[in-house]
Amino acid sequence: MSDDNAKLADCLSEPARQAHDRALKSGILYVSGDISDESIYTIYHPLLELRNNSRIKQVEILINSAGGDARLGLTIAKFIANSKKKIITRVVGVAQSAAAIIFLGGHTRIVSPGSELMFHNSWIADFKSSSAQHSQSLYRMHKAIDDEMVDWIMTRSGIPDRKYVANQINQEWYMTAAEALELGVANSE
Repeated sequence: MSDDNAKLADCLSEPARQAHDRALKSGILYVSGDISDESIYTIYHPLLELRNNSRIKQVEILINSAGGDARLGLTIAKFIANSKKKIITRVVGVAQSAAAIIFLGGHTRIVSPGSELMFHNSWIADFKSSSAQHSQSLYRMHKAIDDEMVDWIMTRSGIPDRKYVANQINQEWYMTAAEALELGVANSE
């Protein structure tokens, strides 16, 4: 184990460390639970290592997650999409919110029968009182994230109608495997 991997192992919970180690050996990543800070170690870091591993010819990411941090989801998704190594994303259950955004990063995108995707606007649970300026700042931040998600969905799916995509994510956009394939969100069965 390299020094970097030893340091990483100290940062992770035992299940996360085991998932990280399995991914490096098999080329198969599992995305479950929240997309959060720990995802840097359980998704991003293994992808970085697998991308440079000549023994692994392609990477498969199996997704069953209700999502989490939208900004982190977009970062991971774009990293996946820009990989020179073929990356397959496959929904095996649900890919909602940030997990659905990550799904779109795959070169080959499969939604298993009986599984579903869900996209929605970004949101934050903030129970603190805030000033009007703070509220306006939060609005601008969410608007920028939402616009980036709409662009990402359009780019990866080929859906040409920005207003349609924006309206759909504004009301929680659920889709089955067949609907995802028909819309171009999934590109393989």
